[in-house]
Amino acid sequence: MKYKIKLFVILMGLTLITNGVLLAVFYHDAQKHLREQMNSKALSIAAAVAANINGDALASLNKRSDEASPIYHKYETLLRRVRDNNRRSDVFVKYIYTLMPKIGNPTQLVFGVDANEAGLDKSHIGDLYKFKSKQPYLLNEATAQAGFVQDKRGEWLAAHAPIYDKKGRVVAAVAVDIDDHIVKARLNHLLKMGFLGLGLALLLAVLLAYFLAKQVTKSLDTLTDAVGKIGKGDLETKVYIKTKDEFAVLGEAVNAMVLGFRQRDNLKTSLARYVSNQVAEKIIETGKLPEVQGERRKITVLFCDVRNFTAFAENLPPEEVVSLLNEAFEKMIDAVFEYEGMLDKFLGDGFMAIFGAPLDDAIQEEHAINTALAMQKSLIALTERWQVERGINFRMGIGINTGVAIVGNIGSKQRMEYTAIGDTVNLAARLESATKELGTRILVSEQTYKAVVGKFSCKSLGSIHVKGRVEPVMVYEVNDNDISE
Repeated sequence: MKYKIKLFVILMGLTLITNGVLLAVFYHDAQKHLREQMNSKALSIAAAVAANINGDALASLNKRSDEASPIYHKYETLLRRVRDNNRRSDVFVKYIYTLMPKIGNPTQLVFGVDANEAGLDKSHIGDLYKFKSKQPYLLNEATAQAGFVQDKRGEWLAAHAPIYDKKGRVVAAVAVDIDDHIVKARLNHLLKMGFLGLGLALLLAVLLAYFLAKQVTKSLDTLTDAVGKIGKGDLETKVYIKTKDEFAVLGEAVNAMVLGFRQRDNLKTSLARYVSNQVAEKIIETGKLPEVQGERRKITVLFCDVRNFTAFAENLPPEEVVSLLNEAFEKMIDAVFEYEGMLDKFLGDGFMAIFGAPLDDAIQEEHAINTALAMQKSLIALTERWQVERGINFRMGIGINTGVAIVGNIGSKQRMEYTAIGDTVNLAARLESATKELGTRILVSEQTYKAVVGKFSCKSLGSIHVKGRVEPVMVYEVNDNDISE
């Protein structure tokens, strides 16, 4: 599920829950208040009527035949008038009557005067009053029954007030029943209004939730899209979020991160021009510059030099000389990196490369010879074109030697160079110089040859004397059918 939909559902859920709880609390309080209000009115009516009834006269009515007496008709008329006067929109008295203890069994109540007209609902003197209520019916107390009272005629909000004789004794009570449909109608109206309010609240919540979800996810979508582009390598991506909130802060953080990536990429590109990718990656990943120290390790060193380039360059503008060298070196250096070598340094119209450092290489000798072959092929292809365009025909000598050397960062903390020093390096340089005298393209030492026996076509040229060594050294020429004069 998308975050936008999740946020929308959460906001709608919170709105529905909070408004539902408020509606429930409001309905409960309104129901309680309305019942109390109706009970209070019923109790007031009952008390007012009870004050206008003579208890001694009412007590004389104790059998059904007394309903024909003037006293019965007097109080029946009084109760009807009170009943009719209190049938309004705010209160509706359904029944009003008197109750009295049953002769011989005062714990039971019987009807006395009933204001209802003749019919099925008419109660007569002596009829037993049966009711269901949450509290006892005590005639000697003016009471509004808690909740609804149920009897044979229905469900009501009921109240009663005691009637006293001249001696102050309770002889009966006036009972008032208010129709429950008044209360229920008002409660239903309140409930409808509550649901209407809930509906309006939900409608507003939908609009607000949609707006908030859209605004929030708009920023989120912008960030997601930007991160996706960055993940695909687009380091020119920039996040624009105008909101002054956490998303804007996150957008600035993403922009800072992209800037860091871009700087890292530029640093890596710059470093790769001078050191191998392995060294560049190590510097960038650790965030530390290499320490000024060295180590003894086995390496294979390659020296190369373009023949007669210096003499030829004297007749060309400097810019053209640099352009020719760059064009020649570009393919050669690609070959060095392709075969896991490291460009150590440029030496005028040649350079030095190392294999087996700074990372170990189990087949460094093979990599070095493959590099030499690829370099020769690229130079031959270039000179064929230069021969046509400029009348140039260059040759290149390459010397390769394998052995132990001191490898590391040489220099100071202000300026250092990762390189190799020692007799192994010197011999490789001497072998490159010897290619001029022997008229060969690629010379390798015996140490290098022994590591690649059977993998390349090599020819022994015997022992030769090189500068800086007393003893002669065995050298081998690497032949390849793809290299032609």
